[in-house]
Amino acid sequence: MPAMKSRVTYRSRIASALAACLLSVGFAGAALAQAARWQYGHSTVVLKGEQASMQIVPVEGAKQVQIRLSNDRNKRVQVFKVKALKAGQKHVVRWSPLSGTVNWTAEITGTFAEGEDVVTARFETHVLPPLRVDIERKDIYLADGKAVLTANQPLGRATATVIDAEGETVVDEALDLSDQGGPEGGRFTLEWTPPAETVEIKEVRLVVHDPHDAQNYTITLSPFFVELPHEDVVFESGSAEIRPQEAPKLHKALDVLNGYVKKWGSALEARLYIGGYTDTVGGAADNRALSEARAKAIAKWFRDHGVKLPIYSQGFGESGLAVPTEDNVDEARNRRAVYVLGASAPRGGQYTGGRWRRLK
Repeated sequence: MPAMKSRVTYRSRIASALAACLLSVGFAGAALAQAARWQYGHSTVVLKGEQASMQIVPVEGAKQVQIRLSNDRNKRVQVFKVKALKAGQKHVVRWSPLSGTVNWTAEITGTFAEGEDVVTARFETHVLPPLRVDIERKDIYLADGKAVLTANQPLGRATATVIDAEGETVVDEALDLSDQGGPEGGRFTLEWTPPAETVEIKEVRLVVHDPHDAQNYTITLSPFFVELPHEDVVFESGSAEIRPQEAPKLHKALDVLNGYVKKWGSALEARLYIGGYTDTVGGAADNRALSEARAKAIAKWFRDHGVKLPIYSQGFGESGLAVPTEDNVDEARNRRAVYVLGASAPRGGQYTGGRWRRLK
């Protein structure tokens, strides 16, 4: 099968995911000092609009439990009370945090069998907006192992994973982004080791994390683009009808197409594009109309023979000559068609001009 090309347009599939386990309450560390009768945990990163939380757990039964909460930004003190807690019983308190980064002091008090015990906990909360990442096609350079993106807040680290055509991981690298961007995010350049040119890349997965490892954003880039090898259908002069004797050529191309679909299965998000071209004999407008009709005829043949992928066609007339010639030159190599299996519409070069039309 032909090699996948890396010079093409890319499909960007972007999905955001919150690391919920890091946003939920958890123990801040191991048990406290020997004299302490408490374990506690707190949220460090809080999404804008959500509440901060703190969890306390007495190591033995306690009564008249109180959490006195204060911060370094204002003089407000919040007090949370519970009559009694059993040994190992978890209790969670929640409050609305102040914006930005805030230092908190929590004084935890309880009465135990041997008397009152007090422990003081100090921690920070960081209120962040949901992480948003944007990337443009022009800023993706998969062949060079590079992508430039923007984020609405600082980023700490990223991972770059490259999957080949067989589903094997050929690159898996950790990237440090902490020295890029600014207090409100900005542009970040991700660079990883590109695989050898002989490796067919199915996808590149970039996962970026905020500095607190509380939110992550996954960007999946697919460079999938291949021109299917085929023997060109020969049409009669001025006709777009596929003659029966030309069908074996299309059946061979169909076998190649089905081979790719079978190889990648449901993981392959692609479309079939049929482009038609002519030589320079005749008027440019007539040539474009004829090439459009022929490309559509081939597209319809594939649909009629079981292709379930979305199929698009376009006629380029004499605007995409494979062999440059003067006007009114009968050149057989320019009377051709291209069959492209890709994640997005081919653009630029021989695909310049007009628009792809989906076969209905």
